[in-house]
Amino acid sequence: MRRRLGLAICKQIVELHGRKIEGESKVGVGSTFSILLPLTEKG
Repeated sequence: MRRRLGLAICKQIVELHGRKIEGESKVGVGSTFSILLPLTEKG
């Protein structure tokens, strides 16, 4: 339960900054999460 809550909080924070978080899960292997950030600032 705590892991799901932590991921939900991370997702909210990342999305509030206009960014994206992605995840992939494989049975018996585990999960990988990525936060997509721009290399340069807009403007």
